[in-house]
Amino acid sequence: MSTTCVKGISPSSCKGWRRRAQQYMAAQQYYQDMVTAEGYNDVIEDRAQIQSALEQQAKDVAEFKNAQEKPKPKPNIPQLDIIGQGDITQNQLHKLSGDVVEQVSLEIAVEKLGYEPIPYDQPLHGVDIFCKKDGKIVAIESKGRAEPNATEGLKRSVHGDRQCSDTWMERKFESMKTEGSTAHTDTNLQIVEAIEAQGGIESVDTLLVHHNPHTMNIFVHEKVDSKAEQWEPVALLEFDQNAVEKP
Repeated sequence: MSTTCVKGISPSSCKGWRRRAQQYMAAQQYYQDMVTAEGYNDVIEDRAQIQSALEQQAKDVAEFKNAQEKPKPKPNIPQLDIIGQGDITQNQLHKLSGDVVEQVSLEIAVEKLGYEPIPYDQPLHGVDIFCKKDGKIVAIESKGRAEPNATEGLKRSVHGDRQCSDTWMERKFESMKTEGSTAHTDTNLQIVEAIEAQGGIESVDTLLVHHNPHTMNIFVHEKVDSKAEQWEPVALLEFDQNAVEKP
């Protein structure tokens, strides 16, 4: 492993960042097997089981914080030297992890939840993924967090509203159909027109796909209020660390 540390990160934090980078790179390497083959068990939709898993995750996180030490990552992650001989910025590392989580989220939505992928030119700070379900457009936000409450990762805009709220989504849709905007493309305009045809912003179901980078378990929540403050768990995919062959 190179001794070069990530720019902007203290030496004491560098080891943790490297571990996280290795986890996400391993996810990128194996995501196709994990999703389409044997990596995840069947989708769990029983509310009691999901709630129990969330409570266990909260307990695990609390124990981890109390112990003040990193838990052993699951699955057994190969030690990938993704830093190489040069530096990587903290922003680049964030983008790397975000790209991998979005990629896995799309595979989960299509292969496990039965959604139909649609063309989308993702703009900076826009909606992560658009799919179709039963002929209707669905928006999907993806988060990679060890914490049990993924909604804490939904940022607030300068306007004061929360990411994925109806007002936040309306601004993104307006940008997608406004000529001259970086979010405006013919492909994105077609998405907005389809949303308007199906009934507007209130007709768009919004999902939050939450990846735990330590366990690889995935929780799916659905937005139930316009301000994106309340989300209901609708599915759980438990990762079987023994199912994917390692080199």
